[in-house]
Amino acid sequence: MANYLNPSRKLGVARILSTTPTTPVSGPVLGSTGSDVSPSVFEFQFWPESLSDTKAVEYAKKTVLGSSHPLYQFIHGGERSLQFTAVFSRDVAPAAQVINDGRGQTSTPTVQIDKNNVDINAAVWALRRFLYPSYGTSDLKAFPPEVLKLQMDNTAIGGYTPNGAIDIMNCIMQTCNVTYHAWFPSGVPRYATVDLEFLETIQSAEPADLRYVDRLSFSEAWSKYTQRQGALAKTPIPQKNG
Repeated sequence: MANYLNPSRKLGVARILSTTPTTPVSGPVLGSTGSDVSPSVFEFQFWPESLSDTKAVEYAKKTVLGSSHPLYQFIHGGERSLQFTAVFSRDVAPAAQVINDGRGQTSTPTVQIDKNNVDINAAVWALRRFLYPSYGTSDLKAFPPEVLKLQMDNTAIGGYTPNGAIDIMNCIMQTCNVTYHAWFPSGVPRYATVDLEFLETIQSAEPADLRYVDRLSFSEAWSKYTQRQGALAKTPIPQKNG
């Protein structure tokens, strides 16, 4: 069984907002570009213990008769994926859990939810909503899942520019896989983990608005990293546009 009472785990914050977050926060922030989120704030309990950030690129391989190596032709940039596991836990069961037995017999919880006693079922479905489309009320027109803004302060997940680190990444949610590890005797989840994957996107809320990423925008990171030693540190690497 996982250690759901780990005292070393740091509390964190994540928010679902209708606009780009502008104020500092203490943990990851998930912002929605849509306008149908109410309430506008969703808080993760904890910072993830680890974060996986992968990026790929696509090349076409050209074979040449007699050559020692194939030639590679750049096709396009591949997807960039961020993955982490969100943890939700509660220390105390609700004093009275809502139960619907199909005959209208229900009871109402009386314990106020706090940072140590979150509604895990609600947290799971609040996250999974970003995997689903929405539909018009009259014409049943389908709208794709929302483009999101993932913010993690001081991590530079959005890049490193002459203006400094960017802590916000435009993305879509790719996966949201849940594992329940422990329950109270009533069946209320006590500890659950949610494996999340986000894909970086150059699209905004309007699909026609594309913002490509140029490698030259990361030149500032090269000048700020000072651990190069010896002759290599004295030899600038030329930057070309194209």
